[in-house]
Amino acid sequence: MDCGDENGWTPLHHCAVRGGKGRREVAEMILSKAGADVDSRTAYFRTPLHLACIGPAAAEENEGREEIKGVGGEEDMGMVNLLLQHGASMEAVDAEGCTALHRAAEQGRVKCVWKLIESGCDLYAKTPRRWNCLHYAR
Repeated sequence: MDCGDENGWTPLHHCAVRGGKGRREVAEMILSKAGADVDSRTAYFRTPLHLACIGPAAAEENEGREEIKGVGGEEDMGMVNLLLQHGASMEAVDAEGCTALHRAAEQGRVKCVWKLIESGCDLYAKTPRRWNCLHYAR
C-alpha cells in the first residue's frame, strides 16, 4: 500500500487530499488492514497530514496534480483526526521545511490549525527561512 506513483503519491495521499466520508473509510482500511505508512512522503516530502491540512486546490497548484482540480476545498477534519489517531507526525517537514501547521496556516484552514495546536504540535516550529506558522498566516 506504500507504493507511490511518479510523484511519490500513495493511495493514502490521494485519500487525504480529497477527503470525504468514503475516502476516510478507505484511508482507515489502508491504515488498519494494509499497514500503510501514515507518514509516507511525496516527491515534495509531504505526508498525508500535510495534504489533508493543505487541501486539494493548493496541493494541485504545488504538486502539479491535474486530477485533483475541481475538488472542493472544505476542511475535512475527519481525515485530519484519522491521521492523527494513527500516529501521523505533526513535526514532519516538507521540502521547504514546513510542518502541517505551517501549511494549514498558509491556506487559512483554521480548524486544522486549531486541531494541530490542541493535539500538541510545536507552535513555534521554524522553517529554514526562520518563519513560524504566524508568518504563513499573514
